[in-house]
Parts: sequence; structure tokens; C-alpha cells
Amino acid sequence: MNAKFTESHVEEAAIDWLEGLGYEVLHGPEVSPDGSTQERASYGDVLLVDRFRKALRKLNLHLTAETLEEVLRKV
Repeated sequence: MNAKFTESHVEEAAIDWLEGLGYEVLHGPEVSPDGSTQERASYGDVLLVDRFRKALRKLNLHLTAETLEEVLRKV
């Protein structure tokens, strides 16, 4: 048996795994500049900055706002 293992298989497995962990999954067109939630300014943006900023705050309550913004700039 010669089964093909494709990128889409890996992507679907990762999405299922993340959903199982409680993560919200949105598809690219939804967060695109012309999508329903518009979470990125251009198609070239690979980081959802507002989501990342909120996660940084949530995970690092001990850090100041200035430090968190520095982390964001470095990423």
C-alpha cells in the first residue's frame, strides 16, 4: 500500500488537535483584509498582532506594558 501524505493532511491534523485543546480556529479568508473579521492589514501580514498582544498580556501578567510592547516589536 502506497499512501500519499500531503501538506493538507498535516494541516487538518494540526487544526483538529488545536481545536481539541480549545483554540479558536479561523480560516485565512476570514481574517484577511477583506474578510469578515479583518484581523490583518494586508495579505503579507503573517502575525495577527492584536491576538498576539492579548496573548502576551495574558501569559505574562508580571511584565509591564512597555516590556510587552518591546517583545512585540522584536517578534
